[in-house]
Amino acid sequence: MGLLGNILVTFVVGFWPMVLVVSVMGMGGPGASNNMSLMVQLMILNSYPIWIFAVLSYTGTAFWGLNSNYFLIGTTTAFLLLNAGIIYFCYNLIIGIKNEGYSVANGTVYYNAKAIPESDSTSFAHIFDQLAYDKHRFYSRGQPLDVPAAEPSSFRIVEDLYYRDADQVFYVPYSRIELVEGADPETFEVIYEITDDTTDQVKSDARDAHSRYYSGKKVAPR
Repeated sequence: MGLLGNILVTFVVGFWPMVLVVSVMGMGGPGASNNMSLMVQLMILNSYPIWIFAVLSYTGTAFWGLNSNYFLIGTTTAFLLLNAGIIYFCYNLIIGIKNEGYSVANGTVYYNAKAIPESDSTSFAHIFDQLAYDKHRFYSRGQPLDVPAAEPSSFRIVEDLYYRDADQVFYVPYSRIELVEGADPETFEVIYEITDDTTDQVKSDARDAHSRYYSGKKVAPR
């Protein structure tokens, strides 16, 4: 390869570190490690020096007077080392394990790709990104969560942010489980109402046979 070709390849490959930095930034967004399409695109982008030296090696073209195979081996090795994290994330997704949040694969429950050994996969259900439960216990960020008032074996959703077990109703605002004092689970329903009279305005998002509730708190009689 002539001088101009060597300079051109050097110039193009010289952008590789910047491309790798951009890839790291691309993986910084929420949910990025669960996005297989994004990670495949990043790896294709990150591997462009390999394709350049693969063509040079295949055609028997030297690079600055040296065998292109050396550069092919070097860039491939660097690519594998620098993209090991993305490759690992892709492998997890292929076998059904999410790298962020809860997932169930092969009879095991995971949080952020780490197994939760004490969990029961057959009854496991997650509420939000952080909260989950099975028939034995509750979990927060993959760790057992003590909720003395709730019975996990009968815990289930009513609607929206409201849940119930056999005897009680709970309000679950994303990161915690709160007992709705005095609520009747058998007649409890989620319904938005605004009562406006001459003296007061009462806004509620749920009710049972005897009371109205807003954000898990009793606000008025039925």
